[in-house]
Amino acid sequence: MNDSQKRNVKGWLFPKTKATVSAEVVTAFRAVGVYDSKIKNPDKLAVNFLGPKYQMVNSFAKRMHYVFKRAIEFKVPGGYWYFQARTKHFDTVFLDAVEKGIEQCVFLGAGYD
Repeated sequence: MNDSQKRNVKGWLFPKTKATVSAEVVTAFRAVGVYDSKIKNPDKLAVNFLGPKYQMVNSFAKRMHYVFKRAIEFKVPGGYWYFQARTKHFDTVFLDAVEKGIEQCVFLGAGYD
């Protein structure tokens, strides 16, 4: 892998693959959802996992949330609501397990959000 295939995100080098791009786009969806008062997405950490491009987009989303939500829905119909619901569901299941005393949690995935 050469340098043009890598990008630096907060000191970490990630190979630029379909998986990393997909994961960052989904993270951006979740970050935008934090500003949606109707759904109250609790994922306030998502913005910390965005690269420079999506952090800039997210800074505009704070003031223009409605425009970004419509743009996401235009590009990926149903995607915005799906990822907000999925995030809320995962958080609910995880926090419920923590309250019940879970000692370990392992997330397995293919990397394609």
